[in-house]
Amino acid sequence: MKIRVNRHPQRGPIRPILWRGHVQGAFELAAELGYDGVELHLRSPEDIEPKAVRALQEKHGLGVPTLGTGMGGGEDWL
Repeated sequence: MKIRVNRHPQRGPIRPILWRGHVQGAFELAAELGYDGVELHLRSPEDIEPKAVRALQEKHGLGVPTLGTGMGGGEDWL
């Protein structure tokens, strides 16, 4: 079984997300806790720099099993 941490760029009352903030911090926390990857939740694909995320994956030995871009709908239409 793979264990991963959810990452979201900001705080919110209804999000079951462990890490809120910069992508780098999520990778550092996931590696420290012994997780296998980081799920990235975004408003749009432009919220991250793919090369930087790939470098973080390699540095920490973690995957990105989920890249969710539906966050805007949940925030804008709830």
